[in-house]
Amino acid sequence: SEPGRPIQDIMNEVIEYLTNTVDPLREKSIRDKKASVLHDLYLYQVMLLRVTGDERKQVEKMFDDFSDEAVTNDWSADEIAKRTAKDISAGLSRIAFGQIDVNIIVKSQ
Repeated sequence: SEPGRPIQDIMNEVIEYLTNTVDPLREKSIRDKKASVLHDLYLYQVMLLRVTGDERKQVEKMFDDFSDEAVTNDWSADEIAKRTAKDISAGLSRIAFGQIDVNIIVKSQ
């Protein structure tokens, strides 16, 4: 979201996201492990709200692939949490904030 946007616009965007994306997955997740994994990703990876356009599609594919892998390999809740922290959160942050050139960071130290 852009700096200076009215708080009401941001709140409306969040409510729409919860209503249209998270809630349907919550209901489905009771019977479906993939939906359960997706629900948690969409609910807790709030950085997704910063991502739009092609990058948004890229993140949604990353979530979908991750969920498929979790189901295929029958990961436990702990395994899903560990892999989410390691793989999903880092990837999503990188996409949300754009690629940060590590060399620039190192040189500035």
